[in-house]
Amino acid sequence: MARWWRIMKGRDDGSAAVEFALIAPVLVLMLIAVVDLGLVMIDNVRLSSAVRAGAQFAMQDPDDKTSIRTVAVNATTLTIDPADITVSDKFCECDGVVSACDTTCASGFAPGEYVTVTATTTVTSILSYPWLPSPTTLSQSTTIRVE
Repeated sequence: MARWWRIMKGRDDGSAAVEFALIAPVLVLMLIAVVDLGLVMIDNVRLSSAVRAGAQFAMQDPDDKTSIRTVAVNATTLTIDPADITVSDKFCECDGVVSACDTTCASGFAPGEYVTVTATTTVTSILSYPWLPSPTTLSQSTTIRVE
């Protein structure tokens, strides 16, 4: 046994394979986590695009909430329930402050009319993370001037 130990003591054959075997699972887990979180972020961007499409349609007809929801749902590949899309009633703002629509702003201009489109959806990640609930609820909102 002592002779075998002396022979093996100075050799490092196979040490790279052992090191790789130890680190490979960690690297694979990190890769999966990066891809998984990237997919959640892509879904968040898709939801944002859907909300913007609905808001752009609201510029044409802010009172047709059903069509605004339909445009938002059709603008994305995400599965969104139209009930998860809310469209606010028109509201007015003067210099960034919500005000009555029949008043004149301090700047002398008429208040702007706005509509807010908000959508929520849930996405499930591949792995579970302590800081990220699964499924994760994503929400996006856009306010746009309609007048």
